[in-house]
Amino acid sequence: MTKLVTAILLTSVIARAQPSAPVAAPPQVDDATGSYRLELAESELPSIALAISGVALGRTDRGERHAAAALLVAAGVTYAFGGAAVHLWHGHPGRAALSVGLRGVMPVLGAGIGLLGARNSEGLGAIGPVLLGTVIGAVVGNSIDIAALGGGDERPNRRTVTPVVAPTTTATGATAMTFGFAGAF
Repeated sequence: MTKLVTAILLTSVIARAQPSAPVAAPPQVDDATGSYRLELAESELPSIALAISGVALGRTDRGERHAAAALLVAAGVTYAFGGAAVHLWHGHPGRAALSVGLRGVMPVLGAGIGLLGARNSEGLGAIGPVLLGTVIGAVVGNSIDIAALGGGDERPNRRTVTPVVAPTTTATGATAMTFGFAGAF
């Protein structure tokens, strides 16, 4: 575990020393349909990988339960906001909000249905149906997000914003001057 933390810290220090890359323009959308469903589906891959890693790490006997819990939390956050990030990237903030709502409500609804199905179970016997309902709800929410919200019934917002930045100088006295930048975005 110490080697992993050291590697992460060294990587972040090295990354800071390098110049930042220019920001890429949003990807081109298929003009015929405006669909970006494949990108939404691909946004789920990191959350699936994090969840599998968290479960696998949690099942080991090395006492790395905290790392497993952190991976599972990261999987949940990635699941909840990954689709919204893709919608925002394509200029659809309303769809992004609906995506977060779907991905939050559907697993909870599935867990509730699982709990109803397990009402005759006692103790920890209800965990299985609740977890199954949660997973099914997450898959349904994700499927609705991809199928309904990633479609091409409307064109993405194509407004362009051109930032303007100009240097400014101001004489503040007989022997002083200030320099700065002003901009409009």
